[in-house]
Amino acid sequence: MVGKVTESHFYDNSIGISDYPNHIKVNLEEITVDRDSLSQAVKNSLGSVLTVFRVGDLEVKLNS
Repeated sequence: MVGKVTESHFYDNSIGISDYPNHIKVNLEEITVDRDSLSQAVKNSLGSVLTVFRVGDLEVKLNS
């Protein structure tokens, strides 16, 4: 699933689990990327499937 950050970081312990008060609002796109379709270099840079990461220069590869 691909998302775009819509607001900068904010702190609010009343949202979600109070142990995790740091938030960044993200607009999730109707785009999914099959991990198997990515090159090994891209997979290595993404890390775990549970990792939240910034696409950065990989955006070009994901858009093609």
